[in-house]
Amino acid sequence: MAIIEHVLEPNSTGTPTCICGKGMRLTKIVPHPIAVDTETRNFDCDCGHLMKLMIWTDQVLSSNFV
Repeated sequence: MAIIEHVLEPNSTGTPTCICGKGMRLTKIVPHPIAVDTETRNFDCDCGHLMKLMIWTDQVLSSNFV
């Protein structure tokens, strides 16, 4: 398994595809306790595979290019 399975665009509403080929369901969004410009999105699949993705919001992008 790769270290990074999937990368989503900032503020993406898309869902990843599971390793079994099915679409995954978003089950929870958890704000990062320290980094206010990130959140963790938890996904699951009918096959039992779980995935956590860290997402950066537009806040970090706009601050890098100001």
